[in-house]
Amino acid sequence: MNLKQLLHKIEVFAKKQKFVNSVSIGDVNVNWNGDPNKKYGAVNIDIPQIIVNDNMQQMQVYLYYADRLTHDHSNEYDVKTTAELVLNNIINYCAEIGDVNEGWTISFFTATDGRYFADELTGGYVSFYLEIEKPFGECLIDDYKDEDESLIELLKEAIRQYEEENAELALLLKEILYKLSGEII
Repeated sequence: MNLKQLLHKIEVFAKKQKFVNSVSIGDVNVNWNGDPNKKYGAVNIDIPQIIVNDNMQQMQVYLYYADRLTHDHSNEYDVKTTAELVLNNIINYCAEIGDVNEGWTISFFTATDGRYFADELTGGYVSFYLEIEKPFGECLIDDYKDEDESLIELLKEAIRQYEEENAELALLLKEILYKLSGEII
């Protein structure tokens, strides 16, 4: 499984959580500050690092859950409790995909001064490592072509065409072919 596939799986699972109204991927500060129509309870997923060893890879996963605070902040511990539930559910799901390191900690936050988020939010976040098998044999380039081979074939075709029409140009193209591939026609 590659990074994109893993992010998609976690995103789909997170969207199914009862208290989750939106899921974003990437930098939490950018995602939660850049959208004035953000729907909270929100989850943010980020995988900033992959460590590869032999046939395994460890992906560092950051998960955040937040919701807006009420005017009197009376919902603060309700939201933090929901954050604990949602984050635990996602971590348990990740443990079904691969091995989750032991010893992760959910940290809680309350952001009301505008330094971190434009909205007054409370919630929790966690960082853990997920170890999965390294994807072998996946080519990320669709319809892979060796450009050198295509160029050589085009040169050979041009040489055949110009041998009758323009012998001097055909000779020049033969020299180019020889320098590129070592072939003599």
